[in-house]
Amino acid sequence: MSSATDNLNILAKAIYGVLIASVLGLVSFGVIRLSCVEDVEPGEPPVVYSRIPFIGHMIGLLSQHNNYFTYISERYKGPIYTVKIFSSRIYIIQSPDLAQAAFRQSKEIDFNAIKAWGCRAIDYDQHGIDIVAFRPEKGEGAYMIDLHNEMHSSLAQGPSLLETNARVLNYLAKSLNAVHAGSKRHQLFRWLRDEYTIASAGTLYGLSNPVSDNPSLIQSIWDFERDLGLLVLNFHPRFTAPKGYDGRNVVLPAFLKYYEEGLDKNANGLVQGRARAARQWGLTNEEIAKAEITIIMAAGTNTVPSVFYMICYIFSKPDLINPLREEVGKLMTRKTRDGGEVESLNISQLQSDCPLLTACFHETLRLNKTGASVRTILEDVKLDNQYFLKKGAFLQIPTGVMQADLKTWGPDAKEFNPRRFLNQDSLSKEAKKAQAQAYIPWGGGKNLCPGRHLAFTEIVAFVAVLVYGFELSMSDGSVMRVPKGEFQKLGVASISPEKDLDVLIQRRKGFEDAIWAFDV
Repeated sequence: MSSATDNLNILAKAIYGVLIASVLGLVSFGVIRLSCVEDVEPGEPPVVYSRIPFIGHMIGLLSQHNNYFTYISERYKGPIYTVKIFSSRIYIIQSPDLAQAAFRQSKEIDFNAIKAWGCRAIDYDQHGIDIVAFRPEKGEGAYMIDLHNEMHSSLAQGPSLLETNARVLNYLAKSLNAVHAGSKRHQLFRWLRDEYTIASAGTLYGLSNPVSDNPSLIQSIWDFERDLGLLVLNFHPRFTAPKGYDGRNVVLPAFLKYYEEGLDKNANGLVQGRARAARQWGLTNEEIAKAEITIIMAAGTNTVPSVFYMICYIFSKPDLINPLREEVGKLMTRKTRDGGEVESLNISQLQSDCPLLTACFHETLRLNKTGASVRTILEDVKLDNQYFLKKGAFLQIPTGVMQADLKTWGPDAKEFNPRRFLNQDSLSKEAKKAQAQAYIPWGGGKNLCPGRHLAFTEIVAFVAVLVYGFELSMSDGSVMRVPKGEFQKLGVASISPEKDLDVLIQRRKGFEDAIWAFDV
């Protein structure tokens, strides 16, 4: 009874608070509107008001997250607009032209401050934040400069990256080789999530690593990813983002032990380079370990949702299967090794020799990699010599809005049609440019995701072998379907399925005893 009474008291207080807030909001509505108008500088993007005065946009963002930008885009079709939350401004870009202009004007429209904000998500104290946020004078060095250089050099296209890809993929090949005669049943997303996370951990950190030693950490890593946006806000995260909060606390001791024992000497160049830059600028082993959850998380979230949906899209359209098998077959070689027949895929020629497969990849990202690029305005600036942006404001480029825009992509913008990427030569020069500018799944400018080349090969090569050597169906034998995406929270870049799919995987006739492998 006391529990029920307590709940009623809490409910009553909540209703009372809402009523008070509503009355205050209505009373101050005119004043707020007037102050907002007067506070807008000449040349600033137009203000889009919320239907609930004063706090409406904040409620919308907290309740709808990334979907809120799609909601506003249906009300307002202009190239850029301003959202005001109390005294703060957020400029929202909906025009591909202006998005690219913002990426170019990186001196005034900055991403590094956002990275410093990201330190909140991994629970850095002021010591770590100061090192990350340090802005050097011209000619000076900084941790973020060294980290940027280490990551981009490790992930640049070339033989070294292909070797890294091959290691990840040959980990994954074990799961394909485990499918023997008959069919194997999997929860598709869970299977991909676990296999990719373990493969990435082994490649990045060496054979002995926290994830391979304790696979239960996988769930904690993905819990962290789901709550990333709320963890960045750092508003009582134990209560507002409990799973992510617990996830990072579970993962930290495992990676701290890894670094305290010096096991990073067995890691690949990316992890060693990151650690080298961190130690040079004074980050502790604990601070280095705290950051590792973001690396193993990115390795999974940049790949798994895209692999999942690429598989679903392809196998839900039987007319794609044979053309794709014909493409992939040109890159397969059969060799005899240790008494078995090895089917090996050459991963170095996927982009050049598999145009339809590559188009399926781009179309999957267009529909499902729909987060947002966020920047801060460091000083008053004219965007593309058109719009005045005020120092201290935020700028947001909602990827999903531009990648599904009917004007840019046509009436089938929300449908999976990979051939749109093969038919671009038939478009007008203006339409082709608009699509190129609107397609930004990896961000843009000097802050393009450094892992995009790694992710491309890991995704496309695995899907290539799955299409070439296997049949996939729903568990009842029906054709694969494409599940609805889950609610996409702030800070989450790629859409995961609302519900997993129960699928059957079986080898194609002629490949019953094949051993699958990847080479460069």
